[in-house]
Amino acid sequence: MSNQGCPTPDTASEGSHSPPLFSSRSQSSQFVGDVSQDSQLTQPASQPLSQLLEENPDLWGYLAPRNPAVNRLDFYKNKPTYLIGRHPRSDYVLTGQKISHRHCKISWELHGEGISAVTIVDTSSNGTFINHGRVGKDRTAVLRDGNEVAFGTAREQFQNGGTEDYRYIFKFLADTPRPGGLLSGYELCYELGHGHFGQVHYAIHQRTGDACAVKIVPRNHLHAPQGSRSWAVLEREINILRGLRHPNICEFKEAIYEENAINIVLEYVSGGNLDAYIGNSGCLEESEAQRLTYQICDALAYVHAKGIAHRDLKPENILLTASNPAQIKVADFGLAKAVTSVSQLNTMCGTPGYIAPEVVLHQHLETAYDCVIDSWSLGVVVFNMLTGRMPFRERTEPSAYASEPQDPTDPSSIDWSLLSTYGVSADGVQFVRRLLESQPRHRMSAADALRHPWLASYAPHAGTSRRGSPPAATTSRMASGETTKIKPGPDPSQ
Repeated sequence: MSNQGCPTPDTASEGSHSPPLFSSRSQSSQFVGDVSQDSQLTQPASQPLSQLLEENPDLWGYLAPRNPAVNRLDFYKNKPTYLIGRHPRSDYVLTGQKISHRHCKISWELHGEGISAVTIVDTSSNGTFINHGRVGKDRTAVLRDGNEVAFGTAREQFQNGGTEDYRYIFKFLADTPRPGGLLSGYELCYELGHGHFGQVHYAIHQRTGDACAVKIVPRNHLHAPQGSRSWAVLEREINILRGLRHPNICEFKEAIYEENAINIVLEYVSGGNLDAYIGNSGCLEESEAQRLTYQICDALAYVHAKGIAHRDLKPENILLTASNPAQIKVADFGLAKAVTSVSQLNTMCGTPGYIAPEVVLHQHLETAYDCVIDSWSLGVVVFNMLTGRMPFRERTEPSAYASEPQDPTDPSSIDWSLLSTYGVSADGVQFVRRLLESQPRHRMSAADALRHPWLASYAPHAGTSRRGSPPAATTSRMASGETTKIKPGPDPSQ
């Protein structure tokens, strides 16, 4: 599999860190503990290259040394993760002052039959290098067939007869992509994250070089055998999403159907999500919340007009571009379903805390709910932007897992005083109240929200509100690099 066009650390010089094109996964960066004393794999590298000229079918890969004085490192299929370092309990023990006790971790990650990748986590002081580019401490890089890997230094070492010249060529033996599938057109570079239905990878289109995000959905998660009515519904929904074109919606590019997975190719949005954007500042200035809310409402009104409900709207599914100011891209329509007379929204979907009351109590309702379920979720999102808090008092927060359903008409679960505490305007409070209306028939739609006084004066293409200057506030640096102002919150000691 070619890695042309896919970001690699090739251009970085030794001792320097590559650009941020590796996924930083702190949970993957920790030493995972000692190998058991009876493990046959805990050994110095002990198999000379001359003894293993033929590829062993039990291996998923190996590191072939550049220097014949160094032994080959074999990786067996019954062990997907290997620890390398000077520590005597490492899977492969390398000696020398440039080698850290816990130098790196190499893992074979399976993403479904025929789809796998190898990652390397650098936990060293002196560095782990791929094609002379330093990975960076506690950072993860994708290791590809043919890459040169070096431990401690990327330069050739002559001391001690070259026995500490730890430069290798990686051979990946388990990579068997099927012609015509996802890997024939895209280069999967690294994992961005995972959700309810599958993993999401950063990828490069091999012909155009365009960056994209690929969601890999294993077919065993779909419960829709090919040729079944459920499969036909799924294909119809994907075709609907294919036709969505809106500046504030993450663009659906294509779906690639394979034997064991459906690969959904999406626009890559590089500025992070709204959850991190809010978290980096505590809460947003009201004018900034207006700007972002308008874009979210515009996107929802567009899809609702097509009979589509998102059904899992939350800050994690609202992405932002890296531009200044950041622009909204609503993402993850994986739970969306066309609202038709044949297939209505009458199933429990969503994230606790953002689920509309009628979804929690759907078993007690005579009619299915419609697109205003997204309005409720939007109200929670806007409340969160304005205060940095969830609107519900903990004792009565709506939950899909509650033993007894909440009463959707009981307003006592919402702490409206928080909006006043954070100095939200009267129009802003009324806007949120219209969205967090417990009765669906009285709840404000996304289209109506665009005409509400809180947003009516907003200039949709100006990037800033047309309202007067915001009140004095402190300044905070946002996740995207944008500087915004934040109203002071309540004193937690009071």
